[in-house]
Amino acid sequence: MPQTQLPSAAGSTPAVRASAALAFLAPPPLIAGEDHAAYDDLLARISAALQPSDILEDIWVRDVVDMVWDALRLRRLKTQLLTASAHEGMQPSCGGFSTGNSRSRSRRCGRCARSRRW
Repeated sequence: MPQTQLPSAAGSTPAVRASAALAFLAPPPLIAGEDHAAYDDLLARISAALQPSDILEDIWVRDVVDMVWDALRLRRLKTQLLTASAHEGMQPSCGGFSTGNSRSRSRRCGRCARSRRW
């Protein structure tokens, strides 16, 4: 089995060294519409702050960057989801709080009454 040759970036900045050392790994975990330059900037900034000293630390930095990127993505998607569904109000989520017709249900569930005011 041929061995993968890892690039050497000795003497370079941590960001350049991390990028070169991790070139053999999978590409960044970006989905359509995400900014590759922003991911690279995050990788460079975290690498510069942590200054990894060997390949294991480079891999850990990449793991940290990927986890931070995922957290930022989830926050962004959560905001988009809430914004996209805000017009629906809270009535669908209040269906299980009471029984009876919709009029008695809305009287019992103050959140439903508030959602109609939006």
